[in-house]
Amino acid sequence: MKRAIASLIFAATAAAQTSFEVASIKPSLSGDGNDSFNTTDGSVTMRNVSLRMIIQDAYDLKRFTLTAPDWLDSLRFDITAKVGGNVKQEEMRLMLQSLLAERFQLKAHRESKEMSAYALLPAKSGFKLKPAEGNGSSVSSSSGAGKAKVTCKHVSMSRLADFLSGRVDHPVVDQSGISDAYDFTLEWSPDQNVEDAGPSIFTAVSEQLGLRLEPRKLPVSILVVDSVSKTPTEN
Repeated sequence: MKRAIASLIFAATAAAQTSFEVASIKPSLSGDGNDSFNTTDGSVTMRNVSLRMIIQDAYDLKRFTLTAPDWLDSLRFDITAKVGGNVKQEEMRLMLQSLLAERFQLKAHRESKEMSAYALLPAKSGFKLKPAEGNGSSVSSSSGAGKAKVTCKHVSMSRLADFLSGRVDHPVVDQSGISDAYDFTLEWSPDQNVEDAGPSIFTAVSEQLGLRLEPRKLPVSILVVDSVSKTPTEN
């Protein structure tokens, strides 16, 4: 398998200019298998989160775009950190990157890896969406009774591809050539074995959006963990 290794090897703080004001990290002793991540009142509280989960959140990764030691799943932590006011999602990610570098000595690099993926392309029947009007972008998803739904406002095809990656368990790469942003709703049934199942996500993408997911071998950007400490530095 061919890999084009990025020339720049970086520590986790390479892009991070912002840190938590205070952060307490302790091994999780709950053992109940449940985890949570909440941001309220200027603080972040994580309970029973694995080191892999923290890295994925910090770098906005899917599981298949992170190459790391298996033990990252077994080490779990309780983390309480002070944010110092309301922060945007991207700012929160930078803070988590800084935390990983400072407390876990995370070092990693970006790499392009060819892997099984889906290309997001216009359907042969024709693209069905019209460009959105106004500003403000949002993605809201819900599920229940064997159905799933996502409502998108002012969303690009690249962002749609990222969303679909988490639903088809493979990378989805936008190759549609469509540059505008759109408002749309997508409805499908995740479980095709239940009675009265609706369309699969592949059918829904084609029929409702005028797009298609075509399996291909494609270069995908992944994060490779070079080194990380099992024990964080003291609080």
